[in-house]
Amino acid sequence: MAAQTSTLNTASAMARTLVERQADINELAKMAAYLRTHLDGRKFFRLLETLIKDGHLVRSRSTIEHYRSIQEVCHQHLEPYRQARGAQAQEGAEILGWTVRLMRYHKEIGTLPVQRPVSRISSPPTIKQDAPPQSAREVSGREVLTLTQDAKNRKATGETKDGERFVCTDLPAYPPPKQGAQCRAEVTRRDGKVLRAIFKAWE
Repeated sequence: MAAQTSTLNTASAMARTLVERQADINELAKMAAYLRTHLDGRKFFRLLETLIKDGHLVRSRSTIEHYRSIQEVCHQHLEPYRQARGAQAQEGAEILGWTVRLMRYHKEIGTLPVQRPVSRISSPPTIKQDAPPQSAREVSGREVLTLTQDAKNRKATGETKDGERFVCTDLPAYPPPKQGAQCRAEVTRRDGKVLRAIFKAWE
């Protein structure tokens, strides 16, 4: 029972890592079949090295990346079986067999966070329903105003150099600003229409 638990624990760790690294299950299944057939750990690890080193055996760049992931995980978890033969090599083959089964299980039910391109998992940008259309967005900037009346309650009508008039607020309370005084105000417009003008400094 203890040996079986150890086999499953090792296979589970290998499967989790290989699924996360998106290793090819079919390639691992072929290697598991090779070890099961030859029952020789030395030949198995020699095969791993050969698949990485000999480019003519590799069909594509993605395939060699699968081999590299499998090689690294096998070196990490199956090192005790490098010299194994017979019954001990059979144990290593069983670990690989369970690893293949668990990889397929995890892939089918999606229990692991398999990496995907960002474009597939990114959520679309949230658009606020109450956001004004492009043409109605507010624009602010400082403008020079000449007061056309004495200020009352910290407010007075001002005129721009282009002759546009509107009320400027937050004027200094003391001394009360007089007609003809010039100031800079933060003017906010929407579609060219003044929404507010707030006093900032004397000109």
